[in-house]
Amino acid sequence: MEKEIAAKRALQEITQEVMEELVQATGFHDAYNELVIAENALIDWSHSTIKHEKTYRENRAAIDAMYENVNASPEKRQELIQLSMKIR
Repeated sequence: MEKEIAAKRALQEITQEVMEELVQATGFHDAYNELVIAENALIDWSHSTIKHEKTYRENRAAIDAMYENVNASPEKRQELIQLSMKIR
């Protein structure tokens, strides 16, 4: 994507229209959407899986609040995804 932007920039101004065309042409938009779907599946899986753990039962309200606020900020989402990847 960055190479495509650099090539276009050499020929013309990068407007929002041009950027949208590049996003579509490079498949970046589709890849991003697929990534979000996969992240959401991981988060949902981890939430249902963790419910069997003693730690969850002891801290249910706090853990459920963390999952409810997963989209409060990109940092919180990233942290929950990282934690989810550690569940076995």
